[in-house]
Amino acid sequence: MNFLTINPSKKPIAVTRHLIGGTFLQPIRTLGQTASATASCSPAYSGPFSLGPPKPKLIPTTLDRVFLRWSGHYVEGDAIPRLIDGNVIHRARSLAIVRMNLIFMFAAVVASGAMVMSGKAAAERGESLQQQNLDWHKHINDTHKWSQEATMPY
Repeated sequence: MNFLTINPSKKPIAVTRHLIGGTFLQPIRTLGQTASATASCSPAYSGPFSLGPPKPKLIPTTLDRVFLRWSGHYVEGDAIPRLIDGNVIHRARSLAIVRMNLIFMFAAVVASGAMVMSGKAAAERGESLQQQNLDWHKHINDTHKWSQEATMPY
């Protein structure tokens, strides 16, 4: 447990690291303080697991409304209020980003499996890049030969 012992009251203060916003060392409560005393010491933060100062209320965009419904915060689009706490929108966006990443990862795995299966089927048919290259060169050489014969005078 981390304690900061240099303070005017000479009481140790429990500290924590905030990930987003706030200071690196934010006093949570001195030893022996109650929750109400903690709230009076640090009114901008909502608790020991706070991610910084509260975000202001925001007007959700159309995409935010989709994310709020998709995350389960609101069941219907009509139930979404005009102003929503910024933390709620942030959590809904984060959840939507995670879900979209999982969907894209699943799609990539399925697509790569399909490519492996189609490559094996092409190998069984005898198709290869080397054979396609030979066929292409043969076609180009034949068309060039025909064009040379057509332009040559008899």
